[in-house]
Formats: sequence, C-alpha cells, structure tokens
Amino acid sequence: EMTFRAPGIEVGVMVVSDRQRSLVGQVVPAQETDVELLHGAGSATTRTDALGRFTFQNVASGAIKLVVVTPGGTRVQTEGLAI
Repeated sequence: EMTFRAPGIEVGVMVVSDRQRSLVGQVVPAQETDVELLHGAGSATTRTDALGRFTFQNVASGAIKLVVVTPGGTRVQTEGLAI
C-alpha cells in the first residue's frame, strides 16, 4: 500500500491480486472526481464514488502513474509506481 500526497489531497493505492490484478484506492478528502491510470499500454479512466474510492480491474504489470483531477480543476499526478 502506498500514499501519495500533494497540497490539499492524498491518494492511497493498493494492488490486489487474486486471479486478476486490480488497483484499488481512495482520494482524501473524499470527493467524486476522475482518476486516470497511465501505463505502458495506454490509459484508463474511472470515477471515484462519494467516499473517494476507485478501482481499476485487470491492470498489467509494469510502471504506472495515477492522475487525479479535482472538482476545482487541479491536476495531481503521482510518482511512478511499479506493480
């Protein structure tokens, strides 16, 4: 589990691996916002729920970054993370 911090926002993420690798996380403070997953094969976008939680399914191994765009339009990008 890792937590990334920027002024006014935190993004916590964890890799869950049963049969398929998933990335689950939460944006704090809780808010409904878009989260983009950047990886070598391209990108995927999901929306957080009212508690700030999000999930990406079937994530390939390799380097990734997450981008969160807050409701106010601020774009926050995490450091690279190898999964």
